[in-house]
Amino acid sequence: MNREAYLSLSKYEERHWWFVSRRMIIGKVLSRFFSDRKLGSILEVGCGSGGNLELLSSFGKTYAMEKDDGCVEIASRRNICTIRKGSLPDDIPFTDKFDLICMLDVLEHVDDDISSLKAVSERMTGDGKVFITVPAYNFLWSGHDVALEHKGRYTRKRLFDVLAKAGMRPVYSTYFNTILMPLVLMVRTYNNLMKKKDTDDNRISSEFTNSVLRMIFSSERFL
Repeated sequence: MNREAYLSLSKYEERHWWFVSRRMIIGKVLSRFFSDRKLGSILEVGCGSGGNLELLSSFGKTYAMEKDDGCVEIASRRNICTIRKGSLPDDIPFTDKFDLICMLDVLEHVDDDISSLKAVSERMTGDGKVFITVPAYNFLWSGHDVALEHKGRYTRKRLFDVLAKAGMRPVYSTYFNTILMPLVLMVRTYNNLMKKKDTDDNRISSEFTNSVLRMIFSSERFL
């Protein structure tokens, strides 16, 4: 991801409907699996500017890694956890084992997703889990993906195939942002037809629209 995109994310992720709702959904899923115990240690791989760290730290002792120097600096200012510079697959700056490793919209940025997941699995405890979110469906590809330097999008089948090749077994999977899917498809199709090469999906058009979209998207945590 280029530096301008990271700065945009850090500006919007506290209020933007997508980031706020996604954290609510992630929190709900994590509570489903870890409600009965406090995790010993958590690693977020590719923490960006640190928007997920407060949520993750509520489940256990959290650490993070990020390859961009500017984002390491921004995330460190939050004073939530230890953050070190690192990248996948060959430069994970921690030797400890973790109960939970989170890759939240990270896998689509790496050149070798299988090797990256193998590297991650080596940092997991015996009963550890990895939590992955990725953008779905190549037909939703747009200028936003280009701006964020995505290597591709995933289907459930493609992700399961990659996990299997990395020696991992899926425990739970779901698509999300399903209710708004028709709207997303229309916007992406329009932008592609208009040949918009660098669309800013992080822009907040109005507080009212932002609130409505947040309410709709975040409601999926109950489904």
